[in-house]
Amino acid sequence: MKKTTTTLALLAVLSLANTSCQKENMGNPSTRETTEQAYAENSIVYSIDGQTYTASFRTSEEREAFFLQLMAIARQGHVVNIRSSQRTQSLAKEKVTYETSDPEDATKWCMKMEDLGYEVTVTFNENTGVYTCIAIK
Repeated sequence: MKKTTTTLALLAVLSLANTSCQKENMGNPSTRETTEQAYAENSIVYSIDGQTYTASFRTSEEREAFFLQLMAIARQGHVVNIRSSQRTQSLAKEKVTYETSDPEDATKWCMKMEDLGYEVTVTFNENTGVYTCIAIK
């Protein structure tokens, strides 16, 4: 009897220890799905000189900082193309062009146009110091 009680008590303690070591809550999988979905909504597809990449952001500050980095890459002479990962192709083509010498201004404009569903291409003219941002929808 003493062996059985000791064995059962030891198994109970081991079960509790094992449960406390798990990294995620196995009882509520819907929380994980919601987090992944929100993270996927804050992602973009971008290309630098035709080489395609993806980036995802947790906050709007991360997103803005990343767009500012893309402006710096354009300033180095590269062609940067940005589009939403959720974007769908449209048959009608609408083209909007914006020029500025301020990288933060270019960043905000590109973010706004990307939010509206445009694909944005950014180039920088070293001679004039002007960013040319072309949005196509």
